[in-house]
Amino acid sequence: MDSDWAELPKHLLDSVLERLVSALDYLRFSVVCKSWYDVAKDNYKSALLLLISSDKEDTWSLYDVMDDKVLDMQVRLPNKRFCGSSKGWLVIVEDNFCVTLLNPFGTVKARKHQENSIIRLPPLKPPAKDRGLEAWIKRCNYFVHKTTISEDPILNANDCIVVITRDSSSDVTLAAKEIPRKSVHRSYIVDSNVGFLMVKRFLDWEVDKCVTKKFKIFELNYSKCEWVEKKTLGDIALFVGDNSSVSILASKFSKCQPNCIYFNQDNNRIKSDIGPCGPHDFGVYNVESQKISKPYTTHVMTLLKMTKRPPIWITPTFKL
Repeated sequence: MDSDWAELPKHLLDSVLERLVSALDYLRFSVVCKSWYDVAKDNYKSALLLLISSDKEDTWSLYDVMDDKVLDMQVRLPNKRFCGSSKGWLVIVEDNFCVTLLNPFGTVKARKHQENSIIRLPPLKPPAKDRGLEAWIKRCNYFVHKTTISEDPILNANDCIVVITRDSSSDVTLAAKEIPRKSVHRSYIVDSNVGFLMVKRFLDWEVDKCVTKKFKIFELNYSKCEWVEKKTLGDIALFVGDNSSVSILASKFSKCQPNCIYFNQDNNRIKSDIGPCGPHDFGVYNVESQKISKPYTTHVMTLLKMTKRPPIWITPTFKL
């Protein structure tokens, strides 16, 4: 007699899910049948994947950092610069300053509504002619510095707010006193389990590249409205780069290092005015030892060295 897998008790399925670590295992579990999908959705632990461009045009590989494994699948994405990665969506600026949200996992399996993987927003207001309009028209994809979204635009459309910043924008400010920017080349805001954090990234500019040397972490003291330096993250791991910064509890993932900052190249261009600028600047910064390591497998290191685009973190939502 054939087994009726769809009728397995929920507590047994919950027990199986507790033993799954990788995002790919969750995906495989979810496509067995509808009842398994429902259980997987209710118990889903937010995965964290690294998108790495391959040698094939418009094709990207997926690295599951929590399982230290390159997934046996690839996604196709347009040859555009990503100005943000948030809530499982990538953000690009197309011609005529139009902002587009892309869900790279829309084609992982057959979907009835493929159009839900692409959301086109109204165009941004372009700069005035006396502020370089003609130059910006030729490189619209660099017009936006970074982007984040508050909620998934499909799952929580009514609560979704898209926040866009430009290099010259002064529309977004923080109430707390600013930290001196001496030698700081990148700053990240992270909403974590331990509080509201600001991460400062320090770079050294060498002859042909820029290299991350250290990080400093500050926590917002709401009562005094000031930033206080934080010497440890405890069980927290942070992920920063050319995306929305992510904070997770390392103890929930067997191969995630606590009290560490995983970082990627954070530069709009592979080439700068002084020459190549990446994507070589990646690694794991240990907050306690203040040392940087590159713990990736040989396969991942090879992919990172071959890529022509900066890799980017993405946290897929469970709607594939």
